[in-house]
Amino acid sequence: MNKLFRVLRDRRGESMVEILVSTVVFMMLLGALNGAVGFSANAQRKAEELRKDAAELQRSVREQTAAGEDTQTIGFHQILPESGAESTQDAFRVTVKKQTVEAAADDGKRVTFYRFAAKEADTP
Repeated sequence: MNKLFRVLRDRRGESMVEILVSTVVFMMLLGALNGAVGFSANAQRKAEELRKDAAELQRSVREQTAAGEDTQTIGFHQILPESGAESTQDAFRVTVKKQTVEAAADDGKRVTFYRFAAKEADTP
């Protein structure tokens, strides 16, 4: 019987404190991982919104430039938050020049792109 007690005494498991500490460490790691996943999802959503806004701005610039017209002055306005959509303030104006760029693929196909860049000063 004494031999059985010695064998059972030598087979000790984890204490309740060790289990609680490991659980707390695991939960902290899980919380940090959850924060990182949430941050990356938010960053991806904002990047998609910025791409959408940039595409809308480009589309608007293209639509405002009349056919055959090389330059266009575009005004940017800011909406004052305290007054709502009724009150806008001129932020700045940019004169852009429509430029045509052609790109050739390896298979010989040519694609025409239109871009708008700041108008260069005319030199005499």
